Amino acid sequence: MKISISRMLLSSLLAAILLAGCSDNTIGPNHPPRAVAGPDGNLDVNTPATLDGSASFDPDGDDLDFSWSILAAPPGAQATIAAVEEETTTLRPDVAGTWLIGLVVTDSRGLSSRPDVVHLEVRSTTCTSDADCDDGIACTVDRCRTDTGRCDFTPDDSRCADDGVFCNGAEVCTPGVGCTSSGDPCRDVPGACDEENDICGGCGDGVIANGEDCDPAAPAGSHCCNPATCRWTLAGEADPQGTCSGAPECQLDVCDGAGNCTFANAPEGSSCGDPGSSDCDRPDSCLGGSCQANREPPATVCRPAAGECDVAEHCDGVNPDCPPDEFAPPGTQCTDLSADDCRDAQCDGAGNCDQAHAFEPDGSDCAGDGVGCTRDECQGGTCRHLPDDGNCPPDGLFCNGVEYCDPASDCTSPGNPCLDPGDCDEDNDACRSCGDGLVSNGEDCDPAPPAGDNCCDPLTCRWTANGQPDPQAACTGAPVCHQDVCDGSGGCTTAFSAPGTACGDQTDDDCTDPDSCDGAGRCLPNNAPSGTACGNSSFCGGSGTCDDDGRCLAANLVAGDYCDGGQLVHCDGNGGETSRVNCALGCVDAAPSSRCRQVDPANVESNLLCAGTTALVIDAPATIDTSSGDIVYDAGGLIAHSDTIVSQPNPGRPIMVFSFTSIDIAADVSVIGTRPLALLSCGDISLDAVINACGRANLGGPGGRDGGASESDGIGYYSGYGRGGPGRNNNPWSCAGGGGGAFGGDGGQGGDGGSNYYGGAGGTSYGTAELEPLLGGSGGGGGGDWGGGSAGWGGGGGGAVQLTAGGALTIGPGSGITACGAGGGTNNDVEGIAGGGGGSGGGILLEGVTVTIDGIVAANGGGGGGGDGYEDSADATPGDDGYFGTSRAQGGSGTAGSYNDGGDGGRGGAADEPWGDPGEDMRKAGGGGGAAGRIRINTASGNVSGSFTLSPSPATGLTTFGIVDSI
Repeated sequence: MKISISRMLLSSLLAAILLAGCSDNTIGPNHPPRAVAGPDGNLDVNTPATLDGSASFDPDGDDLDFSWSILAAPPGAQATIAAVEEETTTLRPDVAGTWLIGLVVTDSRGLSSRPDVVHLEVRSTTCTSDADCDDGIACTVDRCRTDTGRCDFTPDDSRCADDGVFCNGAEVCTPGVGCTSSGDPCRDVPGACDEENDICGGCGDGVIANGEDCDPAAPAGSHCCNPATCRWTLAGEADPQGTCSGAPECQLDVCDGAGNCTFANAPEGSSCGDPGSSDCDRPDSCLGGSCQANREPPATVCRPAAGECDVAEHCDGVNPDCPPDEFAPPGTQCTDLSADDCRDAQCDGAGNCDQAHAFEPDGSDCAGDGVGCTRDECQGGTCRHLPDDGNCPPDGLFCNGVEYCDPASDCTSPGNPCLDPGDCDEDNDACRSCGDGLVSNGEDCDPAPPAGDNCCDPLTCRWTANGQPDPQAACTGAPVCHQDVCDGSGGCTTAFSAPGTACGDQTDDDCTDPDSCDGAGRCLPNNAPSGTACGNSSFCGGSGTCDDDGRCLAANLVAGDYCDGGQLVHCDGNGGETSRVNCALGCVDAAPSSRCRQVDPANVESNLLCAGTTALVIDAPATIDTSSGDIVYDAGGLIAHSDTIVSQPNPGRPIMVFSFTSIDIAADVSVIGTRPLALLSCGDISLDAVINACGRANLGGPGGRDGGASESDGIGYYSGYGRGGPGRNNNPWSCAGGGGGAFGGDGGQGGDGGSNYYGGAGGTSYGTAELEPLLGGSGGGGGGDWGGGSAGWGGGGGGAVQLTAGGALTIGPGSGITACGAGGGTNNDVEGIAGGGGGSGGGILLEGVTVTIDGIVAANGGGGGGGDGYEDSADATPGDDGYFGTSRAQGGSGTAGSYNDGGDGGRGGAADEPWGDPGEDMRKAGGGGGAAGRIRINTASGNVSGSFTLSPSPATGLTTFGIVDSI
């Protein structure tokens, strides 16, 4: 490389002079810096590669920030750049292949360069000798390192010949590349290298040299010429020479990047046009190269409210002026300082606050009267000054009375509080009196604390007289036949008890009376004279005579329990009775272990009545499942479980039996399952809720039978089931209703469907008045269909429930038991079907020594389902379930069709009409109603107490009363 030292020094000096004024603080256009990432290269895997960005430069002389990044790498590469923000850093490639490394530099004013890319070819090389190592680069010394088994390629600059060019720098050996030029020797002054003269020249020397677009010092001069680089000023930047002019409003004079002048948009927000402003307008400003009028946004407050009766005005976003002033509407509440402070004030609609006739709320504060103890508040629109004794603090003196508020003179004292001013005790803050705890002049004592004297007369505060009882009852400890009394001086003593005072043994029988005092301090035994006749030949022993110690010496004295008619007598073995009890069910004479007769429950073994060991208490809604034997709360939680199942004679189903010591039901209970239910209590049963054992849809209640499907008979006891109604196959003209189920009464016949399609027969009554066996209701028959198999179902029969108490059975007001039959069904999803028959009511058996009912016991039948007319526009309805009361359940409503109509269902049986009504005859007939069930009540007397409602009624013979069995 040829070098002229003198010219190089001269060029460097010129560049230094030019750059002295180009610091970060120089005012003028900013030019992008240039990134120089260094030469490409070849290297081995896991060999560090030096990334050198030191040749990067900024035309304006600004400091640079560096940012290295991996632009591309072979698959699976994990290597990273050691320091991405340093001028010089390293990378150790871990996978063979092509790596592209990018460098971007940014000047101190935030302008970034274009990226410069280093291309690295990484190879995987191993060797055993120097012959294995050849990187194809002539200027490197290739050797094999025996300690690592890898090739070492050492660059040797002496192997590179000078290329004869000055401005590309000295030739050097670059690994992976070969001989390359070291770069511009004038890089400190970009563009200063003069190849012709082999020197570093500089911008501003008046010569447009190679690599320069212009020179501001040239004889012809140049505009839009960067004085630091002698390159054309970048497009969009101002002319450093200031020769560009003539830009219109909201435009700027700038260079076009080729040495010419042009225009560019002024910065957004630059001032232009009308500089004036108003309430809803701001000075004009530039936007996108044009001048814009700036209106305040809608809802901007342009005129704030001037007071309570004014409102704020807002800009509308279009007009520059604020809208006209507006005021609060008339009647708006406001504060008129000139008005009476106990009267309300309101706006008049013109911005004024005027006093109105409305009063401030009573108790509101108002102007004071200057008296400290009064309470100044509004009352009825007037400011009142009410005396408040609580505002008067005590003055520390007792004998001048408690301070109070006098509206005329503020806090004052009323004077001596004692009736007798001489009784006032300032030291103890009290009026001296008996019972105040102080022993005052003229008093012997005081029974109240702190004195707390005994034997003190509480009326006079004098000592209680000698021999009189202590009013404070503090004198104790007197022996038998003595009493504690006062001694007249405040002390305690004793005196004899009065003759006849009880003492000692209080036994009272044939040989002794209760012991008593003789008035002289002795307790007399009061035994009968020796030889006095004693004993009772009927119950507690043979006749005898008393001895001196009050004992009966008699033959055949007995001890134990014996029957005396309907009473149970207990003998003490000494000829006396210790108890005599009336037996409601009679007495079982098995002396000396006789007993009162006990309830013998129907349908189950007698020993089950008292087999329970726990009480049943239901205080939240619950369900009894007679199939599983569980009693559970509806919200979750097991209450009781039973595995006791008692068989019945056919056709009765096995009974699920629960035994408890007592039963208290205070929340509604649902009974489900297939078995009848028996709840037994050794003691009392109290029911203050409703037990529901009804059939549900086509399912029978517990012990009740299911209703039939389309055209199918219901399931029932004996002949109690309702028959299915026939239908005409594949012809929707004639479908007969299902028959109602029976139990106590007969079920209603299903309605006829025409064309000799007669309704299903209702069931006939069955069962016994005693409900032995315990049976439920029967199901209704299904309605007829015309081939779809989906007519109205028959309603399920009501369940069977037995409650037996060893004591009293009580049903409270609003409570009771229902075992209703379910209503017959219908089907609106299919055109032209008949209604099903209703299920019959079930069976309810109640037993106890006494039975009191102030609620409802009902076993009513369900109504028949309504027929659905063919091509109708409305929905038929199912029959109602049996009601909890005396009303008959309504049958479902049939619907009118385009070709044939549906009939109504028959009513269910209840009260004095226990039978089911027939369904209505129609082409799509209604189902027959279910009959009422049976109720049986057994008591010791055969009678029931209370204001009860029973359905069916006793007048029908389906509710009967009997004598409870006993053992």
